[in-house]
Amino acid sequence: MDHYQDIASHFEKTIELTSMAVDHIAEPIQAAAKLVSKALISGHKIMACGFGADAALAQLFVAQSHFSLKEERPGLPMLTLPTNESEILTSFSDPSELFNPALKSLGQEGDVLFCIDSNISTARLTGLVELAVSRKIGIIVFSQALNIVYSNIITSNDVCILPKVQCRMHLIELTTISIQIMTSIIDNKIFGVGK
Repeated sequence: MDHYQDIASHFEKTIELTSMAVDHIAEPIQAAAKLVSKALISGHKIMACGFGADAALAQLFVAQSHFSLKEERPGLPMLTLPTNESEILTSFSDPSELFNPALKSLGQEGDVLFCIDSNISTARLTGLVELAVSRKIGIIVFSQALNIVYSNIITSNDVCILPKVQCRMHLIELTTISIQIMTSIIDNKIFGVGK
């Protein structure tokens, strides 16, 4: 069975959604890269987190901070928050509480927390974001436009990237592209890479 048409259709849809999202998310992506760069230049660290595929995206963001895609350069103080996802359904009513111990022990005022939440139906990291706000940790949230609850929690110094995408698969693709762009901007701001 030939799946060329399915593949081509998927690529076309991804290109269309990405093109339509640019005007809505370009400014927050720039603001997020600026927030991360400022924190790193000031000697702070960046922490990233998410569940499932979002955890993999958080790891991608951190991995690219350690090894640039363009030119060799020193690594940056970035890490993913650890959690035991097997406890999600058994231990906590709010799954974001699984990250709380790590944030409490590792996060300090001036650090930045990058939360990735591609869940379309419910915002899953609100408790963690509230904890970060209380500890004066900068916040970047990448989620979906319906999860405006994040915008109501964060401060004016924080960043929400909330594209209007209805399909989780396409949101994950858009998040991946946005991470690539953010890390490129961060490298440029800190090291002049890509000029």
